[in-house]
Amino acid sequence: MTEIRKAEKTERFLFKLIVVVLISALLIVLAVFSKDLFKAVNEGALDNSESFNSSMMCDRKVVETIDDIIKTYEKDPGSMDTRYNGKNYSFIIRDGNTYMPLWEVTNSNRNTFIGEYFVFESANGNDVVIYKNLINESDYKYRVEFSLADELKENTDGFYELKDSYELLHSSSLKSLIFSGLTITGIIILAVWLIRASGYEYGRDGVYLNFFNRIPLDALTLGIILWEIGTIFVTVNLIDGGYLDMNADSKLYVFSMSCVLLAIGLPVLWWLTSVSARIKAGTLLSNNLLTKLFKFLGSLVSGLPLVWKTILFLLVAGGGCLVFLFADAELLLAIWVLLCCLAVLWWSLWFQKVKRQASKVINGHLEPMDTDKMPQDLQVLANDLNDISDGLKAAVENELKGERLKAELITNVSHDIRTPLTSIINYVDLLQKEHTEEQEKEYLEVLARQSERLNKLTEDIIEASKASTGNVTVDITDIGVKEIIWQSVGEYENRFAEKQLTVVVSDIADDLTVKADGTLLWRVLNNIYSNIVKYALEGTRVYIDVTNDRKNVQMTFKNISAEALNVSADELMGRFVRGDDSRHTEGSGLGLNIAESLTTLMNGSLKLSIDGDLFKVNLELPKGK
Repeated sequence: MTEIRKAEKTERFLFKLIVVVLISALLIVLAVFSKDLFKAVNEGALDNSESFNSSMMCDRKVVETIDDIIKTYEKDPGSMDTRYNGKNYSFIIRDGNTYMPLWEVTNSNRNTFIGEYFVFESANGNDVVIYKNLINESDYKYRVEFSLADELKENTDGFYELKDSYELLHSSSLKSLIFSGLTITGIIILAVWLIRASGYEYGRDGVYLNFFNRIPLDALTLGIILWEIGTIFVTVNLIDGGYLDMNADSKLYVFSMSCVLLAIGLPVLWWLTSVSARIKAGTLLSNNLLTKLFKFLGSLVSGLPLVWKTILFLLVAGGGCLVFLFADAELLLAIWVLLCCLAVLWWSLWFQKVKRQASKVINGHLEPMDTDKMPQDLQVLANDLNDISDGLKAAVENELKGERLKAELITNVSHDIRTPLTSIINYVDLLQKEHTEEQEKEYLEVLARQSERLNKLTEDIIEASKASTGNVTVDITDIGVKEIIWQSVGEYENRFAEKQLTVVVSDIADDLTVKADGTLLWRVLNNIYSNIVKYALEGTRVYIDVTNDRKNVQMTFKNISAEALNVSADELMGRFVRGDDSRHTEGSGLGLNIAESLTTLMNGSLKLSIDGDLFKVNLELPKGK
């Protein structure tokens, strides 16, 4: 990695780190604002907006006051007027059974009705239990109608101070709510950017998954959940221990709440960035322990015979039905039965398609069918049908090709035999007529040449027949490649020179050998060179390259064809096929076919390839010791 790429990678990493630090800072700011918010929610300063009289702060104070009123009424009724006159509230105590008024204190004409409170005796008889606005009214001792003055007086009963605290808390909580909203918005924006940037790094193409993102997602999720549960458990203990008390020291609260928010928020953010990176890389579902487990179980089930798979399916389906039946889960039972029926129907539909494909193959329609989404056992059967279709199609094509080659073979053989035979007949006829000595000499030369040509053609046909049927003795030994290449090139040196062909041989290791029959390999090379001399363009180069690997040695012969090659490499390898359509060159067209058969007998291969006018023969033989 270059220095520039290192700098870019560091820059992106530092930028992500800065974003994480900013999110952490915003979480701490949120912890600061949360104190007033939580306290406002707890006291009803947000729920009840402008109304102190309907807040939880007021309601608790009213219940506390009524408790004091009832106890005073039962112990010392004579002190009621002096004790509760001049307060910010007024009340009426009524009998629980008759609803008759038992005591009434009125302090102001301007009062706001707070509600009716029902008083019950506790089990020990020393305390009272007070409920507000009961729906079911029964067995209560007193009913208290409580009202609070609209304008509270200072230092009379604690309601004034409580209202002042409420108004202050209400005002600060609204500001905290606004700033908390802005803080949360900032956290979301930064988190979205971090999630979008996850999986990408400068200097790397595509999505990059680090070690953390390669952890199985379900294991990671389980770890995060356990961490969150542990954090919540610790938070509850902090609340019970008073460390998160909204009325406690502000610094201690902010510190504790900051730790809680960071412990909860950062792991969740970490998990979201990992999920985002996995989605981009396409590993969200694949990199899971459960997915791997299901694949493993699937591989075990897939190896079972179809009968055992059917038994297993029936056991699972029946077991599920019994479980839901005994659990009285009728809806789940119906859904389970429906799913099992759909599974059987799905399998049956695919079986029907395979059955129709078999009928098509029988009737000669050999188009393959798509098997990607099939059940495994049917997929194997369908693939076998596709293989049969391909085999039948190939057989038909080979048969058609064979028929065509047979026709061409008859034409070529008849032409190649008839040409010298016609010449022999004609010149024998000329010899039987009057002729001069010079003409006789000329006729005899033609007869000798055509007889030799006919004899060579006959020998090639016999040799091709023996080679193709394997009726040839093969003696495999280690043969030096460099030696036989240069010897064979030397044998054809004069013929190459006549066509002005320059032979270029690559460097060949002295100790490189092949396992082959020396005589047969010589005949293979002889046929290859003979083909080159006949059809190569004059004044060009012939390249011979030798390469090897651990097992084989490849000898490649390349030349430029003088004639346009209008036939394929497979057709050139056939019998009685030549590279010139006019067939004006001498030869049987069996040379390369014989060379291929002989190479096969030596456990090797001979292949042709054509690229425009470039003709290439690749001879491959097993490597020697």
